Amino acid sequence: ADFRAAMDDDLDTPRATALLFDTVRRANAALDAGDATWRTLVEELDTDHPAHAMAALNTADLGHGLVIRVEDGVDAGIVQLTWRGVPGDGRLLGNARVLVVLGDGARLDLVESFTGGGALNLVNQLRLGAGSRLRHARLQDNAPGSWLITRTELEQGADSAFEQASLDLGAGLARHLGTAQAA
Repeated sequence: ADFRAAMDDDLDTPRATALLFDTVRRANAALDAGDATWRTLVEELDTDHPAHAMAALNTADLGHGLVIRVEDGVDAGIVQLTWRGVPGDGRLLGNARVLVVLGDGARLDLVESFTGGGALNLVNQLRLGAGSRLRHARLQDNAPGSWLITRTELEQGADSAFEQASLDLGAGLARHLGTAQAA
């Protein structure tokens, strides 16, 4: 709520940025302290099967990631992630992970856009609490020689809702794998 209020006030962008960094700091502290929710999400990703080699590579190189946590009953509005690659022929592979945890009754619209080039191996892990709603939109318009490899792991609580729309307009290789299970 504080972040949204600060963003609504154009002159308070520094406060909004500080709130964002504070959220990231708290998430990193939770990971460092061994917070079971975050650690479980990272560790539960199935990487043992040969078909999951890209997820195994992502886990091995888990230096870049983002944690989005929405508390019970909060409508977080829209979060936009813009992935900008570096033009190239796909020989340089970036690995990133997005962990989304929605509390019971929480709401979030997640919009991802991909532009540029290079190669990205992205894993999204989504955990929806009871009665929560996540809408996920993905727009990819990468350069012709680029690669985009994504995997989305969804765990849904009772009466939760998940909607996803994806549009691929570019890239030399665009591959998306999604799995879902009930909590």
